[in-house]
Amino acid sequence: MKQSFTCRVCVALASVVLLPGVVAAQEPSPAPAIEAPAATAPTPAPTPVPTPLPLLMGPAYPTMRALAAALQTETQHIVAAAETSVPMGRRMIVMNVRMFSRRTANFRNRVDLYQTQPFDIVGEVTQMRTRAGMISTRQRAAQVMETTYEDWDVALDVLDRMIKLLNGEKVTVPPAHTPRPVPTPDPQAPAAGGDRPGAMRTLPRPVAPPVATPAPAPTPSPSPTPKS
Repeated sequence: MKQSFTCRVCVALASVVLLPGVVAAQEPSPAPAIEAPAATAPTPAPTPVPTPLPLLMGPAYPTMRALAAALQTETQHIVAAAETSVPMGRRMIVMNVRMFSRRTANFRNRVDLYQTQPFDIVGEVTQMRTRAGMISTRQRAAQVMETTYEDWDVALDVLDRMIKLLNGEKVTVPPAHTPRPVPTPDPQAPAAGGDRPGAMRTLPRPVAPPVATPAPAPTPSPSPTPKS
């Protein structure tokens, strides 16, 4: 009986020593931790390469230069008329005409340097065509500066030719346009609708006096032959 008691004690001690290891062996081992992928820096967007502006080549370039000069000339005609014939209540028209004339002068200078300093000539011509049409329409609606209507028609025609040239069409430069005489204030002429002086009247162009043709020099008579 003493031996059986000893055996039970040994079994109990063995269970106490060996049981944690057996339980630990039966428990599932924890899954290895999954490491998150390292954050990568975003790829920068590629820098856009500026597209080179097309250069006017061949006969198109001198044609554009001639058209730019013709446009500037027409706007100078309009400014000359606006500064003398627009009533005080319409000075905004004069301001718009002056600004547009300066724009055409700047455009001509830029066209002269276009082959070495290109710019968006298509956008510039399109904007000038729109602006010129607006100013001309407002001027006609106000019924002022009637003498410049022909100048505006020529300027708009020049801008239309520029657009056609930039579209690849073949155009020619219009002939030189002679502006109508600029109205000059006449203090003696009655104004329309009353006797107030200061109305505008169109003075005739001064005619250059005829150049006198010098009379031909008299032909010297032959000297008499002495008698022998």
